[in-house]
Amino acid sequence: MNTKKKGFTDKVIFILGLTLGSVFAFVLVVGVIVAIFKFYLDSKKQPAQIHAIPLVDEPEVELFGEITKRNTPLTEGEQPST
Repeated sequence: MNTKKKGFTDKVIFILGLTLGSVFAFVLVVGVIVAIFKFYLDSKKQPAQIHAIPLVDEPEVELFGEITKRNTPLTEGEQPST
């Protein structure tokens, strides 16, 4: 590419374009390297084991200081049973 015949602004735009392109390529290459490195480190980890605790069928719920067993919510106007 012959840059001797171009004006000053064309040379500046060309240099800025090359700089922007090289920065973009650098970020892309570093991102790929970091992604591969992270994939390698994640594959070496042991998977976590989860031990579930079984739920109780009818949990005791405290309503206004009383302990009652109820699975359905109160409807409008309904009073809690004692």
